[in-house]
Amino acid sequence: MVQLNFNANQYEPSTGAADVLETGVYSVQIVASEVKQTKSGNGYMLVLTLSCLDQHVSGRKLTARLNIHNPNPQAVEIAYRELSAISHVVGVLNWQDSQQLHGRPFKVSVEKEERNDKPGSFSNSIKAY
Repeated sequence: MVQLNFNANQYEPSTGAADVLETGVYSVQIVASEVKQTKSGNGYMLVLTLSCLDQHVSGRKLTARLNIHNPNPQAVEIAYRELSAISHVVGVLNWQDSQQLHGRPFKVSVEKEERNDKPGSFSNSIKAY
């Protein structure tokens, strides 16, 4: 037996996924970017790693996956529109290297969503920049 003077009211309950943020608006900056092949192998995505700047979630990571090369033209259109939004909010409209977007603070609207592939588990989706 372990004796512990514990009051659960003093702590936010764990959701089982320490890296999943609650729905809300967060200050972030891009800290990494890379191009990766899609799971299907028929396209490429620009993967941006965003680090939270807000004190209560400082350092927590979000990922933006943008389908920059895909057989589905609508997926590519969505990706380039999101990339345009990111470029506008960081103030770099013409760039040649994704590193030019790094380290510039901006806000994102994030939604906590239940995963389709893993009921009871959650992930984050960036809804707006």
